[in-house]
Amino acid sequence: MQIDLKTALQVVGNPPESDTPSLVIPKGFVNPGAWVMLASTARRHHIANKNIYFPDQKTLDYSSAIGFNDCVFGEDDYQYCRKNVGSTYSPLTRLDCIESTDAANNQIVSCVREMLSNPDLQGSIDLMNVIGELHDNVWAHGRSTGVSMAQKWNDWDNGGRPAIEFALADTGHGFLRELRRYGKAADDDIQAIQWCVTKNNSTKHADDDDDWAQSVPEDIIGGSPFGAAVPRVTSRLNHQGLGLWKLTELIRKYRGKLTLVSGTGCLQMDTDGQMMYSSCPEWEGVALSCRLYEDELGREEDEPDDQVAAIMERLGGL
Repeated sequence: MQIDLKTALQVVGNPPESDTPSLVIPKGFVNPGAWVMLASTARRHHIANKNIYFPDQKTLDYSSAIGFNDCVFGEDDYQYCRKNVGSTYSPLTRLDCIESTDAANNQIVSCVREMLSNPDLQGSIDLMNVIGELHDNVWAHGRSTGVSMAQKWNDWDNGGRPAIEFALADTGHGFLRELRRYGKAADDDIQAIQWCVTKNNSTKHADDDDDWAQSVPEDIIGGSPFGAAVPRVTSRLNHQGLGLWKLTELIRKYRGKLTLVSGTGCLQMDTDGQMMYSSCPEWEGVALSCRLYEDELGREEDEPDDQVAAIMERLGGL
């Protein structure tokens, strides 16, 4: 059984009543979207290590390998060399200051470059740019509560296709409160999400910056880890609002999957680009997971659909 972000939300959004906060990790394959939500919950509620319950030793060992304990408590309990870090996964990382956010972004983008067989394809560059944008905005809006990670794995719910999943969560204001702070109209959490994924809607602007430029630390030494194809900016105030329209366009263009929650609102996008809104247990803040498939990132141009092809055939006969 695959435990994704929305499945984890059913656990953390409906905690059992107790004077002692606890967290039960669900049984199954816990993917990045679920891990960032579980880690954020443990941090937000100051859950003691002894009150976090794992379903089996395998899940406990895996959590240790991806840095769950280090992320939540600042104590790395993994006893072995992480041979695959930076190539097949980037561990759970706290986004609690500008330096850690920059480091997490650099690490994840560098990791994504290693995951991809051709990181210089346009789809790969688009993915890395969106990851940078989202990190930048979690720092701007998440009140130093963010957590992120990335992983490459085989999605057995989708034919075992190699997938790259990037996920982050924060326990900040959430979209609805954030929009109201800036005087934007939204009646509920779903409307707030809809507003944030609409093109040209933004709570902050930096018009002098390249929309797709990748943020890097001001004191970076040497070349950019993103490669020459990705433009970069060094300003720490380059957020372009919540940056979510770019994310939804990325998911639609490359036929990926997206789950995005804020408050009691949830947006899910499937590989056909359909956007489905629903209510969910409340999450104070924002959490998202985006999953893209390497074979789709390799597509440089969309193939014309049947209707366009038929029109082109008719024109050719004139």
